Amino acid sequence: MHEAYDKLIALLEANKASYRLIDHVPEGQTDKVSALRGHPVEAAAKCIVLIVKIGKKTSRFVLAVIPGDARVDTSKIKSLFSGATYAGFAAPDVAERLAGSVAGTVLPFTFHPELVLMLIRRLASTRSCSSTLLVSTDQ
Repeated sequence: MHEAYDKLIALLEANKASYRLIDHVPEGQTDKVSALRGHPVEAAAKCIVLIVKIGKKTSRFVLAVIPGDARVDTSKIKSLFSGATYAGFAAPDVAERLAGSVAGTVLPFTFHPELVLMLIRRLASTRSCSSTLLVSTDQ
Protein backbone atom coordinates (compact mmCIF):
# COMPACT_ATOMS: atom_id res chain seq x y z
CA MET A 1 0.00 0.00 0.00
CA HIS A 2 1.81 3.10 -1.29
CA GLU A 3 -1.20 5.21 -2.31
CA ALA A 4 -0.24 8.32 -0.30
CA TYR A 5 3.42 8.09 -1.34
CA ASP A 6 2.50 7.86 -5.03
CA LYS A 7 0.09 10.81 -4.74
CA LEU A 8 2.68 12.91 -2.91
CA ILE A 9 5.42 12.25 -5.48
CA ALA A 10 2.99 13.05 -8.31
CA LEU A 11 2.00 16.30 -6.57
CA LEU A 12 5.62 17.31 -6.01
CA GLU A 13 6.54 16.51 -9.62
CA ALA A 14 3.50 18.31 -11.06
CA ASN A 15 4.43 21.44 -9.13
CA LYS A 16 8.15 21.15 -9.86
CA ALA A 17 8.91 21.13 -6.14
CA SER A 18 12.43 20.56 -4.92
CA TYR A 19 12.67 17.43 -2.77
CA ARG A 20 15.03 14.64 -1.89
CA LEU A 21 14.21 10.95 -1.51
CA ILE A 22 16.10 8.86 1.00
CA ASP A 23 15.45 5.20 0.32
CA HIS A 24 15.70 2.85 3.28
CA VAL A 25 14.05 -0.24 4.63
CA PRO A 26 10.65 0.36 6.25
CA GLU A 27 11.10 1.12 9.94
CA GLY A 28 8.48 2.23 12.45
CA GLN A 29 10.78 3.39 15.26
CA THR A 30 11.77 7.04 15.01
CA ASP A 31 15.26 6.62 16.47
CA LYS A 32 16.09 3.83 14.04
CA VAL A 33 14.70 5.57 10.95
CA SER A 34 16.51 8.78 11.94
CA ALA A 35 19.78 6.86 11.99
CA LEU A 36 18.99 5.39 8.56
CA ARG A 37 18.27 8.87 7.20
CA GLY A 38 21.27 10.45 8.89
CA HIS A 39 19.54 13.12 10.93
CA PRO A 40 18.88 13.68 14.65
CA VAL A 41 15.67 12.32 16.18
CA GLU A 42 14.46 15.82 17.05
CA ALA A 43 14.46 16.69 13.33
CA ALA A 44 12.14 13.78 12.54
CA ALA A 45 8.37 13.90 12.27
CA LYS A 46 6.26 11.18 13.85
CA CYS A 47 2.95 10.76 12.06
CA ILE A 48 0.26 9.17 14.20
CA VAL A 49 -3.39 8.54 13.29
CA LEU A 50 -5.72 9.18 16.22
CA ILE A 51 -9.44 8.80 16.77
CA VAL A 52 -11.37 11.48 18.64
CA LYS A 53 -14.83 10.50 19.82
CA ILE A 54 -17.36 13.28 20.16
CA GLY A 55 -20.33 12.03 22.10
CA LYS A 56 -21.52 8.49 21.45
CA LYS A 57 -22.10 8.64 17.70
CA THR A 58 -19.44 10.89 16.15
CA SER A 59 -15.78 10.15 15.54
CA ARG A 60 -13.11 12.29 13.90
CA PHE A 61 -9.71 11.12 12.77
CA VAL A 62 -6.55 13.16 13.21
CA LEU A 63 -3.14 12.78 11.63
CA ALA A 64 -0.94 14.21 14.39
CA VAL A 65 2.51 15.20 13.17
CA ILE A 66 4.75 15.59 16.19
CA PRO A 67 8.49 16.02 16.74
CA GLY A 68 10.44 12.77 16.62
CA ASP A 69 11.62 13.14 20.19
CA ALA A 70 8.12 13.85 21.57
CA ARG A 71 5.14 11.78 22.64
CA VAL A 72 1.62 12.58 21.49
CA ASP A 73 -0.54 14.12 24.22
CA THR A 74 -4.00 12.71 23.49
CA SER A 75 -5.59 14.86 26.21
CA LYS A 76 -4.42 18.00 24.39
CA ILE A 77 -5.74 16.67 21.09
CA LYS A 78 -9.06 15.87 22.78
CA SER A 79 -9.27 19.41 24.17
CA LEU A 80 -9.20 20.83 20.64
CA PHE A 81 -12.55 19.24 19.77
CA SER A 82 -15.69 20.63 21.37
CA GLY A 83 -17.61 17.88 23.15
CA ALA A 84 -14.84 15.29 22.74
CA THR A 85 -15.06 12.42 25.20
CA TYR A 86 -12.05 10.36 24.10
CA ALA A 87 -8.86 10.61 22.05
CA GLY A 88 -6.51 7.72 21.41
CA PHE A 89 -4.73 5.72 18.77
CA ALA A 90 -6.85 4.61 15.80
CA ALA A 91 -7.04 0.90 15.06
CA PRO A 92 -4.14 -0.11 12.75
CA ASP A 93 -6.41 -1.10 9.86
CA VAL A 94 -8.31 2.20 10.07
CA ALA A 95 -5.06 4.20 10.33
CA GLU A 96 -3.60 2.47 7.26
CA ARG A 97 -6.78 2.96 5.23
CA LEU A 98 -7.02 6.66 6.06
CA ALA A 99 -3.28 7.36 5.70
CA GLY A 100 -2.98 5.40 2.46
CA SER A 101 0.14 3.67 3.74
CA VAL A 102 1.20 0.95 6.15
CA ALA A 103 1.95 1.66 9.80
CA GLY A 104 5.47 2.95 10.26
CA THR A 105 5.47 4.69 6.87
CA VAL A 106 2.72 7.30 7.37
CA LEU A 107 3.50 10.60 5.63
CA PRO A 108 2.87 14.04 7.16
CA PHE A 109 0.25 14.68 4.44
CA THR A 110 -3.34 13.65 4.12
CA PHE A 111 -5.24 12.95 0.95
CA HIS A 112 -8.28 11.50 2.74
CA PRO A 113 -11.22 13.80 3.50
CA GLU A 114 -11.89 12.10 6.86
CA LEU A 115 -8.35 12.68 8.14
CA VAL A 116 -7.58 16.09 9.69
CA LEU A 117 -3.90 17.09 9.68
CA MET A 118 -2.47 18.65 12.86
CA LEU A 119 1.10 19.87 12.90
CA ILE A 120 2.82 20.63 16.20
CA ARG A 121 4.21 24.17 16.17
CA ARG A 122 7.83 23.23 16.94
CA LEU A 123 7.98 21.30 13.66
CA ALA A 124 6.38 24.13 11.70
CA SER A 125 9.22 26.43 12.70
CA THR A 126 11.96 23.90 11.91
CA ARG A 127 13.92 24.74 8.76
CA SER A 128 14.28 21.11 7.66
CA CYS A 129 12.30 18.26 9.03
CA SER A 130 13.79 14.90 8.13
CA SER A 131 13.79 16.06 4.50
CA THR A 132 10.01 15.83 4.48
CA LEU A 133 7.83 18.75 3.43
CA LEU A 134 5.09 19.67 5.89
CA VAL A 135 1.82 21.36 5.02
CA SER A 136 -1.28 22.21 6.98
CA THR A 137 -4.78 21.94 5.58
CA ASP A 138 -8.09 23.27 6.78
CA GLN A 139 -10.67 20.52 6.82
